[in-house]
Amino acid sequence: MTLLHRVSISIIALLICTAAISQEARIAKAEAIVDVFQAMDARQIVKIVAEDLIRQSGDYQFRAQYEEFLSDVAKSPEYRAAKASAYARVFTEDELDGILTLAKNPVFQMYQERSGELQKESRLALASVLRPKAMEFARKIEVLKAAGSKR
Repeated sequence: MTLLHRVSISIIALLICTAAISQEARIAKAEAIVDVFQAMDARQIVKIVAEDLIRQSGDYQFRAQYEEFLSDVAKSPEYRAAKASAYARVFTEDELDGILTLAKNPVFQMYQERSGELQKESRLALASVLRPKAMEFARKIEVLKAAGSKR
């Protein structure tokens, strides 16, 4: 084996080790992000997924059981690992650092805690703006339908 081959193999091995270390660092940072967002994430999963499952199955009387089951899944080590892995695949290490800084910011945490209330208020605001415009829009649609049926 020539010196050039040995150097090339050494460089490749170094690159592989560096990539593995970088991936481990990204996973660790991603896990920290998942931990910060865990409570909010669990609430969202329970709210959205439970509603979908219950609607599909028609098991409305078992809402509490669905919610408990999904809450347990959202808090499981398996979900934590899978979610951290997803973060590590999607974001660079620098991006993870930025997300972690944001996630630990008290103002951002307050924003996250109130996001449900904000969504509710935003829907009410949209409805108040949409209501007066809905009739005009409905008339435009009727005109388009009438024009389409004349063809």
